[in-house]
Amino acid sequence: MKHVESPIFNLGPLVQELRAGDYRMTYHAPAIAGSRIVIGVAERSRSLETRKEFVENAANDLAAWNPAEIQQIKAFRQKNQVARAEEWLLSRLIAKNGEAIFAAKSGLNAPLRISTTHSRSLVALAFTDKVAGIDHEIIKERPSSWKRKVDPEHDAEKLQAFLKLWQDISMPAAETLTWSIKEATLKANAAKLLGMLSKVSISCSNNRIISAMQGKQETFQDYSIIDEGTVLAVALKIE
Repeated sequence: MKHVESPIFNLGPLVQELRAGDYRMTYHAPAIAGSRIVIGVAERSRSLETRKEFVENAANDLAAWNPAEIQQIKAFRQKNQVARAEEWLLSRLIAKNGEAIFAAKSGLNAPLRISTTHSRSLVALAFTDKVAGIDHEIIKERPSSWKRKVDPEHDAEKLQAFLKLWQDISMPAAETLTWSIKEATLKANAAKLLGMLSKVSISCSNNRIISAMQGKQETFQDYSIIDEGTVLAVALKIE
């Protein structure tokens, strides 16, 4: 039976696990054809006390941070931005270890691109050998105004129908995936304005999901994990 390439992927084997207090950071090497990629993931804590302790310990561990990072941690503490500090610290810790892990796994000196995403539940970074973007979202229903602003071409309906070959997903999941693919594509294009999501087009054919930003020549192949109420999307530039 001929193998059919899938736009659905899993994180793949665990490459390395690290801990920072109560936080667990895992690094994975998903099998995505034609790409060398490592994804580092850390779940955020639901406990305010755990978050505060994490930030406090980081502030006291001066040897772990450069001067600019120490100033940033102090700024978070002065403004009592505990959640923002947690997110930032996890991103930095994943990045500090991820580059070396990617190099060891891929045989390259360093990743070409590092892309970051964070949601209420997760912080994740993708280390890749090509231009890429990553995005994580919590699945939720979208109002009709969202469809007009973000999905005028009804990409969510196309994605829901297309993905039935691999996985049945609800319309809220399809809408969240639409958002996630578009945001990952914006990140890959170094575009930061979420108001530009409607400028990203999505097409589905030949077992592939392809995204592109209006006015840009680059196209991206999109892969996703849809599981346990969340979506993780990765957009990888097609060379």
